[in-house]
Amino acid sequence: MERLLRYLIAPSHCGPVLALLLVAYYGMVALFNPDVGSLDDRQLMLLLTAISSIGILLGWWLTPSRDRVDVVPRDDLALERWVGGTFVLFVLLTTLSAPNIPLLSAAGGESVQDIAVARENFLKAREGIFAALPYVNGMLTFSFVPYAMCLAFIVRRRIAWVFLAVFLGYSMLFVEKAFFVRVLAPLSALIVVTHNRRIRLSLLLAGATAILALNIQLSGFADADRDIAQFFVYRLLEVPAQTAIDTLAFWRETWNGDLLLGATNLFFSNVFLQERIQLERLVFEYQFGAFETGTGSSNAVYFIDAYVNFGLIGVVITSIIVGSVMKFIGRSADPALRCLAPLLVYSLFFASFFSVMFGNGLLLFLLLKPLLARRRLGVGRRRTRPVPSPEPSGASPA
Repeated sequence: MERLLRYLIAPSHCGPVLALLLVAYYGMVALFNPDVGSLDDRQLMLLLTAISSIGILLGWWLTPSRDRVDVVPRDDLALERWVGGTFVLFVLLTTLSAPNIPLLSAAGGESVQDIAVARENFLKAREGIFAALPYVNGMLTFSFVPYAMCLAFIVRRRIAWVFLAVFLGYSMLFVEKAFFVRVLAPLSALIVVTHNRRIRLSLLLAGATAILALNIQLSGFADADRDIAQFFVYRLLEVPAQTAIDTLAFWRETWNGDLLLGATNLFFSNVFLQERIQLERLVFEYQFGAFETGTGSSNAVYFIDAYVNFGLIGVVITSIIVGSVMKFIGRSADPALRCLAPLLVYSLFFASFFSVMFGNGLLLFLLLKPLLARRRLGVGRRRTRPVPSPEPSGASPA
């Protein structure tokens, strides 16, 4: 079990692992679960799954194995201090300005509806200048903070534990079922990247499952008709495929299958001068009805968004780019950057690639990264400790 987990988490395998997961889940659901959508929708999803997996592997194969110049993280605390300080200020601003705290609402025994509203009001439903908070949250917690945290652990800075405590504590404030993955996925990769044998990934997985169970219990989603285990299986095995199928069905019924040409993404809608289509919110209303705050959303696997916007050619091009980005990150000479690979796999399995690149700030982070923590080997100040080399691509480091 441990060896398999290390193999799957290894950043050097992230592209092929995502392709395999797409086939193993979305492909198998389309083939063998007649209860999910119509036959036409399942056949379309099977086709999109196949195209996406092949495209990812093609992009992975075409991209060079690692950066052209061997680099190491800086051995000063500038990056960790700036990112850490910014994150602490963001957490304080978000928490103090929130109408209520979801965790406190859950601990106070409020209803499921009240907890859900509190969770939306904590970030998504903000207005005025605070409407920028969800975007800042995405940029910080998807790339900058995980990168700085892993970098601090790699060079053995005490501030790393501060990062971990604040990041994990903040992730629990939401009572959001899986937000803590943004903490644990990079840490899991860090264990593999640094060849740490003392910490077992199986124990980390058990801890993640316990946190998820706690969040489900606090949120009140587990009830008499569906206990925690049943809800966990429901969210993991039914909801992603059903959301993908429902998005295709809603798109066909609403726009008669006409391509949306990037209107679902804020960046593309501004570039192409189109009215923004909040597809994820519309699909949520299609599935469950209108939510009180109007911010409920249903996220579908990345190739669904690529298809409804740009058709099959969009799925092909997007998948090739996905494979290329994963190869760049997963085989990078920067060990802290490699730690982001499992988080990228997880995100694309449930959300749009364009949202990850623009909304979550991954593109901005990759553009700024050369200024953050890069220099040639042997140049400048002495490193604190040797930087781990990339894990071998053909075997687990276990």
